[in-house]
Amino acid sequence: RTRPRTGSGRTGNGAGMPQNLPPPIHIPPELITKYNSSQDENKRHNYQIIVVSWVTFFAVAGYAGIAYFQWRDANKNFAIDQRAWVTIKDFSLQQEPTIDQSTVNVSYSLIDSGKTPAINCVTQRIPLLWSEEPGIAHLRGQWSPDRAESTPERPIFILMPNLSSPAPDKTVPWGLAPSDVTLYRLLAFKLYVYVEVWYDDVFGKHHWMTACQEHVFGTKDNLTNFTPCQHGAWIDGQPIQ
Repeated sequence: RTRPRTGSGRTGNGAGMPQNLPPPIHIPPELITKYNSSQDENKRHNYQIIVVSWVTFFAVAGYAGIAYFQWRDANKNFAIDQRAWVTIKDFSLQQEPTIDQSTVNVSYSLIDSGKTPAINCVTQRIPLLWSEEPGIAHLRGQWSPDRAESTPERPIFILMPNLSSPAPDKTVPWGLAPSDVTLYRLLAFKLYVYVEVWYDDVFGKHHWMTACQEHVFGTKDNLTNFTPCQHGAWIDGQPIQ
């Protein structure tokens, strides 16, 4: 006969176990209210910190942006003030064209009125006998901001500031039509001289300028009497008024 088990008396659902539960804790309502108020205050404080942080960030970013643009403008103004500015002047004709002459030699000078040298300079001159000044469309077709290729007749040179220097390029051999020379000497044609100059400044910027001068046969101080054309003076693609 099987004897009944003795022991802890456990059952599947734990009935009969001793229950050693702590007594319930009673939290006063005013403490709960104070805690909730403290939590709300912490949330408001954290929100204020976030708002102040973002405001500070945008303020610093805005100040940095303003400082950057001021710095950029200052650098730009400094470069404009200090860069090379090349001017074409002092046109002169070696002699008046004649029917048996193959080349018209027109000289001119360059001056850098800026405060730093003009480097990688290249120039070219184009003479023309014609009844009227060619228009802007023709000039734009002739001129380009791209530097002309250097040749023995068109060397690269450096132009120092505030010094006038004869242009080193030579007039391209020019076959004059006898009829054009005759019309020129009869004052039906004028002599137009177009000059283009390419150069770089010391700040790494490329520049180009053009000039047009006209000469009338038989004028006073004949060989040096040149006057600006109505069109043809440009700096970096902008017309000079």
